[in-house]
Amino acid sequence: MKLVLLCGGSGTRLWPLSTGVQAKQFLRVLKNSQGEDESLLERMVRQIEAAGLLDHSFIATVQPQAELINTQVKGRIPLIVEPEGRDTFPSVALSCAYLRDIAGVSPDEVICVCPVDLYVDDTFFQTIRKAEQALHETGCDMAMIGIPPAYPAEKYGYIVPEIDTDSTRSFRKLKRFTEKPNREQAERLIARQALWNSGVFCFPLRFLLQLLAERDLPVRYRHMRESFERLPKISFDYEVAECITSAAVVVHDGMWNDLGTWDTLTEKMGNPVMGKGILSGDSKNTSIINYLDIPVLVVGLPDAVVVACENGILVSDKANSGRLKDFLQLVKE
Repeated sequence: MKLVLLCGGSGTRLWPLSTGVQAKQFLRVLKNSQGEDESLLERMVRQIEAAGLLDHSFIATVQPQAELINTQVKGRIPLIVEPEGRDTFPSVALSCAYLRDIAGVSPDEVICVCPVDLYVDDTFFQTIRKAEQALHETGCDMAMIGIPPAYPAEKYGYIVPEIDTDSTRSFRKLKRFTEKPNREQAERLIARQALWNSGVFCFPLRFLLQLLAERDLPVRYRHMRESFERLPKISFDYEVAECITSAAVVVHDGMWNDLGTWDTLTEKMGNPVMGKGILSGDSKNTSIINYLDIPVLVVGLPDAVVVACENGILVSDKANSGRLKDFLQLVKE
């Protein structure tokens, strides 16, 4: 198995700290077991190494982020650098062409693509191994990892597995995949035992190369780089996962978090205050992240996040921090 970490996103919902270059996966706002600061990228690389997958890993990214990635992973993982950011389907396509033409990977090898900004426990990588095994046992085109949903979220894709009475198997067949439904649709999907999409997809390299050829898209690495703009600017979830008819589903019952907004990210911070900051005693469940050399004081403001850096200042109720992206155009203007 080859593991491709998707690391090109900008994480706009974590403005003002996360930008196109200094994206959320590079922010050292977490703590490792030794109490040292680490980023989501550094955390995942550490877990991949512990799982014995480091030598089988690649990172797909864009040129502006390449230097920072090499700094954080210390050059231990090869980079697949995209000519421009065009969402996850072109990123996966270029990675597959690279693996075949540059890395010499066999078309029969299983490729697993995984967002680098997931916050998971170590057992998640055992689940990835199970997904690889499900591909071998079923002969399906793809294996997905599903997460038992905690609530009817609108920001995730939903995997609806077929009902299977064989409790001895560690996987089920896919019935349907729906990307980012509205709340009412999500509630109906959960009632049908749907799972959140973890963002991880496993498939034989041959499958993706054949899909590109069928759509008259480049399949050789050099040609794809030269005509990268020909690839549709769309997510892998919409372009491939929603259309798949032959897939297996493996459930991960351990920890899984998508730290895409300030309310979810601050839950994993080891300290409510980073940088120069003071919280009053009644500012319960409030977080300060301050990258400026001036103090930030918060008084009588519970359940909030205050972020200050040279790009701007954010003050938000944690529950509404996911709405941040709706206002970023106003900030730019």
